Amino acid sequence: MPIHAVISDLDGTLVDSERIFMAATRAVIAPHEMTNEVYEAWIGRGGFSRYVEDTYGIPVSDFRPRVLAEFIRQVAQDPTPAIEGARELLERLAAAGLPLAVASQSSHPLIEASLRATRLAHHFQVVASVQDVGDIGKPAPDVYLHAARRLRVAPEACLALEDSAVGVQAALAAGMRVIQTRGTTYPAPPQPGVHAVIESLHDFDLAWLE
Repeated sequence: MPIHAVISDLDGTLVDSERIFMAATRAVIAPHEMTNEVYEAWIGRGGFSRYVEDTYGIPVSDFRPRVLAEFIRQVAQDPTPAIEGARELLERLAAAGLPLAVASQSSHPLIEASLRATRLAHHFQVVASVQDVGDIGKPAPDVYLHAARRLRVAPEACLALEDSAVGVQAALAAGMRVIQTRGTTYPAPPQPGVHAVIESLHDFDLAWLE
């Protein structure tokens, strides 16, 4: 079946936001510290706010608004939040006449802050957050299936762009073909089951849409 829509993850796929979110997290939990290894283990997964509460004693209800405010402040000051090739790829996909959606593990305020900072929002007909599916995060397929329903495209006719291991699992579980990109600051190892692994968004081949 040819591809009729492209659904992309956001953090680590189109926006190099993981390093910014990690910096925001460190600012909020200070004077406590978090290693790169601990943070990287949570990339793409749900439940991070609960982990912060259990580990650092900062309630979820306190951590979430504080880290959101700090993230918005830092992403607005970052000169290059978009991953190299993101804008060009979205323009190529739009020129091919494909509807585009975001399927993100992040909350809507975080998604909106990233899209505003990168000026990528206008490319997407649908923006789906894990908030829209009862906070059922990846590797469950729910947010991808929700995005496909809103686009009115069958999941098997969708191609997903992902960077994380759990994100790849979620898109595959949704029945989509998956391209794994490794252009982020924290790239995951190549994952089984994907259609292709690319080191840069510039390497995306439009022939995959056929």
